[in-house]
Amino acid sequence: MRRLLLFMVALFILWAVFGFPMPAHSQIVKRAILATCRYRIDSGYDLPDPHCTPGQADPRLVADLSKAKHLVDGIEANICAKDFRTGPWRKVSESEKKTACEMYGITSGCPGPGYEVDHLISLELGGNDSVANLWPQPLTQARIKDHRVEDVLPKLICSGKMSMVDAQKCISSTQKCISSNWVACAARIATVTPISKRKR
Repeated sequence: MRRLLLFMVALFILWAVFGFPMPAHSQIVKRAILATCRYRIDSGYDLPDPHCTPGQADPRLVADLSKAKHLVDGIEANICAKDFRTGPWRKVSESEKKTACEMYGITSGCPGPGYEVDHLISLELGGNDSVANLWPQPLTQARIKDHRVEDVLPKLICSGKMSMVDAQKCISSTQKCISSNWVACAARIATVTPISKRKR
């Protein structure tokens, strides 16, 4: 049963991202997929379903502590470079955002003022824009995640205290990591000194 559900999730992602044709019973498949994506709860915070949103990295993004330039098609790809910005890498369409919401059964008001279609592995940590890395997070919780995790981990990476792979493991469910959610990750790095906002 679990394999069937995972197959349906993969099929839906292929349809959403690449426009692959869905079978005639696509609406039945879609409803079944929506039923499989469920939030988990940790300390009162919503967490993504690891089967629907395992997190996914972008192999083009690197963490070079020397802060040297690493250009990909003229865009800075070194997250530790002084002029690295996430803007040029952020290319999530409204259709992809809607798909991420629908996978969690939210068919109205998302994307919208109450939800942020968030990157599980943020672009600052080398994440990508695939549906496997997107999930609808309540906006107030997304701001907490930004402050406690996404503003802190890049500093740990670029100071040599944590590798980019370890930071990605800290927040996602990829590579069978022990700490597979952002709440646990925030607790793990809570002793980090005060941080400043990174430019986006």
